[in-house]
Amino acid sequence: METKKDQQFTIRDVAKLAGVSTATVSRALNGREDVNARTRQKILKIAKDYNFRPNAAGRGLSMRKTFTIGVAIPDLRSSYFAEVILGVDEVAGERGYSTVIYNTGYIEDREREALRMVRDRRMDGMIMLLSNRLTDECRALVDMGYNVVLLGNALENVDCPSVACNNFASAYVIVEYLIKNGHTRIAHIGGNRDTNTGMLRMQGFMKAMENYGIPVNPAWNLPTRYFKDEAYSMMKRIIASGDLPTAVYAAADTMAIGCYKAIYEAGLRIPDDFSIVGHDDIDIASLVYPPLTTMRQQTREMGKTAARKLLDGFSTRPRKDITILPTSLVARQSVKDLSRGAKG
Repeated sequence: METKKDQQFTIRDVAKLAGVSTATVSRALNGREDVNARTRQKILKIAKDYNFRPNAAGRGLSMRKTFTIGVAIPDLRSSYFAEVILGVDEVAGERGYSTVIYNTGYIEDREREALRMVRDRRMDGMIMLLSNRLTDECRALVDMGYNVVLLGNALENVDCPSVACNNFASAYVIVEYLIKNGHTRIAHIGGNRDTNTGMLRMQGFMKAMENYGIPVNPAWNLPTRYFKDEAYSMMKRIIASGDLPTAVYAAADTMAIGCYKAIYEAGLRIPDDFSIVGHDDIDIASLVYPPLTTMRQQTREMGKTAARKLLDGFSTRPRKDITILPTSLVARQSVKDLSRGAKG
């Protein structure tokens, strides 16, 4: 027997089950603030239970909207960004929006094209991780009233919401962990210094070293674009130099995996020859050998929060609103405790 879930479920059906008008259903699905929170949750649950997705084309014609949001990220291969996208898509789907993914590769022209997609109204708004090179263009877009939410730390004088962790403090905590385990010869294979995220993690590393009176070797403080193959090359360079650190802070777990590969290819061991720490706690961090010590981010929650901010901004003028999600140290087996000569 065919059930209502198997049939075409309409906005009238949602309204009937929720005991509200179709106008209230429409406002709730569009994130309008003039809907009671309990009513909104009831409507969203019914829509989800019955796989209801409003007809985007029809709504778009009547409201001049595409009912599509974009997510511009620098690396589609990254499991970190995959988690962010899952969070965005979950919230977008609940609100009746589709999600389009755009890969920028940290390339300036591709980042500019992502901004152009918003300006040309090919989508209703975009969640973006941008380099500092596009600050002025992003500011101009936001000032004209276009909807943008930034991932990572806010860009200077850009009056739009952003969602990030405290990258400076998070880097400081994990470098301090190395220091407390007896390490003073610490390398930093860092992220993209054209991004606030990369700069703040480097600054957190530098500050921890400074506070403990440990000099930073410039030959061991190497930037990348957060790509695993670039971290692999930087680790090979350090090994080839013959002047070796005892520990390496890689600014992302994917980069730490690149370091693992270079170390093992050189016939060296972790953590006996090199202690390695990362950042983000992606799925593979607990599966490599030895399991990676890292800083855990609330990655999917970051995507959800960014999506809510973007969609809520469609009905109210967005403003600069910085949300900082906490990180936490996850100590596994990739760090040797030199203060006791044992593994930490």
